[in-house]
Amino acid sequence: GDGGQPQELANALAMAGKTLESLPPNLASALKAGRVPVTAVALFAALDKTLVSKFFVGFAGFLERMIADPMFMTKMGIECGIGVGTKSLAEWEKRKGAFWNELDFVAADVAMAIIADFCLVWLPAPTLRLGAAKSAGKFLNSRRVAAFKTFLSTCPDNAFQVATLGQRWTLVQRGTAVVKNGSKLFVVGIFASFLGTLATKSLKQLRNKIVDGDDTAKAGDKAHSLPLLRSSLTYGSYMALSSNIRYQLVAGVFEQRFLEPFVKNSTALGLSCLALRTANTFLGSLLWVDFARLTGLHPKAEEPKHA
Repeated sequence: GDGGQPQELANALAMAGKTLESLPPNLASALKAGRVPVTAVALFAALDKTLVSKFFVGFAGFLERMIADPMFMTKMGIECGIGVGTKSLAEWEKRKGAFWNELDFVAADVAMAIIADFCLVWLPAPTLRLGAAKSAGKFLNSRRVAAFKTFLSTCPDNAFQVATLGQRWTLVQRGTAVVKNGSKLFVVGIFASFLGTLATKSLKQLRNKIVDGDDTAKAGDKAHSLPLLRSSLTYGSYMALSSNIRYQLVAGVFEQRFLEPFVKNSTALGLSCLALRTANTFLGSLLWVDFARLTGLHPKAEEPKHA
């Protein structure tokens, strides 16, 4: 930083009742190097007042997101709560009276939904970059690879996030953020779908053995089973395309640019985020059905026949 930075930093620390040693090491280093403005001190001090925030800032990645968006944990709770609620209701509707007898299947499906929802909030969340741009080291001894990896580390985590706290991005960097997050969500989607489908298939096989090889049950399982690899690739593609764009828009445009600047009451803001994310989840469910039918994973709805 410049010559005025140390005094500016000292004043900010004094106002917040903090010392550099009391800050997380990555935040302290970023402040000393002038990579982030001193206003980050007050934002951290606010987080440090609540037990939940105090607990989570110690884990990698949380501090960068919670400083950039003080409501990050609230949004994470909202999204996972919506996911568990809607998934559980869907399972109840689908399984009817067999819900409690098939609680193992329900638990597997809900667990995968939680993993997907966590990643859908985590990856496109606005962040404050605390570390210096990462170099590629000696990987392939290529300057181009090193330059590309360094460039990726300078891109925002949300293509639409507001450039606050001294951050600035070009249009190319913002566009790259869409592709970068999309590739991550593609992997997450494959993993979540693969694990969920595999768990369901394994539980069905175990259940068939327990009920002494009921042929009727086995036939039903085969009729309703999905191809493991194909369903995983399809869901990964859906998350990379539809979920990626929708969640970046929700976090970086609708919440950060429209709701947060104008809704000052924290309760009203929380309820607004709840309504927005519920609508986004509902839209996502509709789009997934269309996407699955378009790709041939699910059978297309039959057109009504006219006489």
